[in-house]
Amino acid sequence: MYNFIQEKAAYIIKRARQKNVGTTIMKVHAGEHPEQLSTVSRAERIRLQEKADRQTLLFRDKYGFTEKEYFGAAIRWVLQNKDVGCTVMSMRNIEQAEEYVSNSGKSFSGDDRENLERYALKILNTYCRHACGECESYCPHGVAVNNVLRIDTY
Repeated sequence: MYNFIQEKAAYIIKRARQKNVGTTIMKVHAGEHPEQLSTVSRAERIRLQEKADRQTLLFRDKYGFTEKEYFGAAIRWVLQNKDVGCTVMSMRNIEQAEEYVSNSGKSFSGDDRENLERYALKILNTYCRHACGECESYCPHGVAVNNVLRIDTY
């Protein structure tokens, strides 16, 4: 994982570049798919999604940071690292492809940094950091939560 919340892989990316090995970064959008969590009932997921939607609206209204701007800022954050070769983006339609292409050549800005920092603080307690393993000790049944989430994601 390498994104604006999880920066630890930067040293691996740098070493790869030093060895003339290209890198492709996936999952640059921290917290993009929280609706995929399947550990709660459908009614609870709907309630949580509605709450998240309300908070997102409040966040957007307060800071003027739209989903489109978020996606662009997250991509630009990753690509500001000169050791990164490219990113792989999940696109569901032509409009998303056009949005991503429109970010080509744009530099990461101070506004991007401020917006991502605010966003990171907002999702800090709900964003799953893949492979960190911190949650596994909390499961009373010894479920390998890391593996379950990884399988669910891919």
